[in-house]
Amino acid sequence: LNRSTFGVATPPPHILFKHPFALTVLKFQEWQTTKGDLAMNKYSKYQKKAIRAALSAIEQHLTDNSNMTSTQDVELYLKVQLGGEPEECFGVMFLTSQHQFISFENLFRGTINIANIHVRVIARKALESNAAAVILAHNHPSGVAEPSSSDRMITELIRTALDMFDVKVLDHFVVSPDETCSFADRGWM
Repeated sequence: LNRSTFGVATPPPHILFKHPFALTVLKFQEWQTTKGDLAMNKYSKYQKKAIRAALSAIEQHLTDNSNMTSTQDVELYLKVQLGGEPEECFGVMFLTSQHQFISFENLFRGTINIANIHVRVIARKALESNAAAVILAHNHPSGVAEPSSSDRMITELIRTALDMFDVKVLDHFVVSPDETCSFADRGWM
């Protein structure tokens, strides 16, 4: 076991993901996000530190470029980032030309069922981060990760705009706490 900065023993990330606690942490993050600060009040100071350390380990493991090599890795990362949001959020993973992780930014936040997306903001952020590729992602707070026709239209609009800057859109994920949908897996990219 490794000692975290909080003095709490935490398992290495490869063990953490195989442990059912990883799913508990994801569910806790979803619950914490929807309930706000009141959610943390029921946990002791040490439990809070352990939960934060586990979330940090999951995120650190997933953003290690050697670890994010499959659709499932990206799905898990996006569930951690967006799955528990109570309103619709739209984020972008920025990647190098070798598809190595640069950063993730949650760029737009909306209401329970819509977020206004500005393509120029996505293009500007991609150029600022020197990204050669992006993965788009947004959540459906309803819990159903089925893409709408609007989701498909905005994806095509973003793809067309980013093509002008030689930035490739690799995929678009729709995320909920329990499921995800990949446009590429459906043959839409």
